[in-house]
Parts: sequence; C-alpha cells; structure tokens
Amino acid sequence: FSTELADLCLRGKKQGFLSAVERRARATHTVSRSADYRSSLYTYYIVRNRFLILRNHYRRHLLLYLFWMAYSAALSFKLQLT
Repeated sequence: FSTELADLCLRGKKQGFLSAVERRARATHTVSRSADYRSSLYTYYIVRNRFLILRNHYRRHLLLYLFWMAYSAALSFKLQLT
C-alpha cells in the first residue's frame, strides 16, 4: 500500500545504508483491474500506513503529521463520493 519501499529505505538509512533510485525502471502488472475501484479497506490501509511511517520515522515533525491528517481526511472524503 505504497509505503513499503519508503519504510525500507528509512530503516536502512538509520542503520547506515544508502539508497539508490533507478529512474528508468518500469514495473508492469499482469492482473487487470480498474484504477477507479477503491474499496474502503484499501483507503483504510493507505491512510494507516502513512500514519505509521510518520509515527515511526518523523515523530518530531508535527506539521508534517497535521498535513497528512488533513490530506488523508480529504482523500477519504473524495473516495466516498466516487
């Protein structure tokens, strides 16, 4: 749910590792699914995982936490309308 790589890189950084990005890399999915479909459970995990990243790696950044709180509320509201 889109935070696994960020969490892995942040944990590695705390242990002294460096992360690299290959900008030309591409990923493909073999399962076809509508991009418009977003279940409540999907939304829950997206929001929860972003808060876990903030809690585990950015505890001292209150403004960032408040931004994600507002963004997550807006995302949830938007997805409920669709």
